[in-house]
Amino acid sequence: MYLILLLYKLKLKIQLVELFYTNSYSFTTVHTDGAGGDYTKMNFIYGGKDSKMIWYCVKSDIQKSINSTNIGTPYIGYELTEVDLIEECSVKFPSIIQVGVPHNILNYEEPRYCLSVILAKTIGRRITMNESLDIFKSYIVI
Repeated sequence: MYLILLLYKLKLKIQLVELFYTNSYSFTTVHTDGAGGDYTKMNFIYGGKDSKMIWYCVKSDIQKSINSTNIGTPYIGYELTEVDLIEECSVKFPSIIQVGVPHNILNYEEPRYCLSVILAKTIGRRITMNESLDIFKSYIVI
């Protein structure tokens, strides 16, 4: 309830909510949400002790087509040979994450659930990382 009230106060809409489960000792597929670009999600992580989110850049001359998940959301999948590592870190609860660039999860000894929320100013208009940081600046704890 508090999240809904906060989003209302911040003039944000929930465009989509997804729940992901990752087994212990797993490495998820490298992918870009949607067609790629600069946009974020708010993730709520349960479990997954010491898991890491990893971001990549696509190597030059790699062209990929857009696929669809089981629920019809678009993504672009990559092989590890098609990307170079940029950054990795442990994602806490809740977190604003960049999903418009290739990324994946490295999970260790504990299963991981992720409630992932796409936020938008208007439906179809996702917010960028800079917008997210500005909108949530009063709530961000580093």
